[in-house]
Amino acid sequence: MLKYCVVSKSDEVSINLKNKIIKEIKLEYSEENPNIVITIGGDGTTLKALHRYENMIERILFFGINTGHLGFLTNFRPDEIDKVITMINESMFAVENVGLLSYTITMKNGEKIEGLALNEVTLINPPRTLIVDVSINETLLEHFRGTGLCISTPFGSTAYNKSLHGSVVDPSLSAFQLTEIASINSNAYRTLGSPILLANDKIVKIQSHQPIEVYFTVDQLSYKLSDFVELKCSYDEKYVKFAHNNIGFMDRLKKAFINNN
Repeated sequence: MLKYCVVSKSDEVSINLKNKIIKEIKLEYSEENPNIVITIGGDGTTLKALHRYENMIERILFFGINTGHLGFLTNFRPDEIDKVITMINESMFAVENVGLLSYTITMKNGEKIEGLALNEVTLINPPRTLIVDVSINETLLEHFRGTGLCISTPFGSTAYNKSLHGSVVDPSLSAFQLTEIASINSNAYRTLGSPILLANDKIVKIQSHQPIEVYFTVDQLSYKLSDFVELKCSYDEKYVKFAHNNIGFMDRLKKAFINNN
């Protein structure tokens, strides 16, 4: 039997919607082993839920109800709550599969940190210049010097990547993007200086010649790494499943960035 849970913001509107859902959905409630996760809030709430259930991501269907601001990841409005409840109770919903990034970080002592990202991963060093080698499928692309690098999915191309003037990418493409963050380009040092869109069979490797201190982010999470050596990132074969409301990518773009009504 299917089980569900709710991940919600703590504001009054979100809590009221959560209480209504729990009262009216007929499935068993389980925060430990859900098949359906309903998020109530903004994009941050959805990302929080995704990483909470990252280890079982392939078996979960996410419903997003937007009570936040942008709501790019949340397909349903609060006034559609009865529709969401009916869809879940009657198991009648359309599903959108969204590709994920897979990353592996290697530290000086050989320790590895692995995980998945829906939007992007970044490697940055704000206090000083980040100096690393960037390779694509073991072919050296550049000796990078600058603030950092961002690797984003098509779905995440409208997030941090967009603020870096990276390309907005149709999520139906099986590709991912590497975008530089404040690279140094002069007569002494040169980088590509442009975002690059990569096919899903490519592997990006970012490597330091010696252990360094960096900040690593994955979606809304941030970590300080003291002895970073290498990051490998690729487009994973795993997907996150979102229930959608027949709102296409172009409609989401217009709603989020163009229309102001």
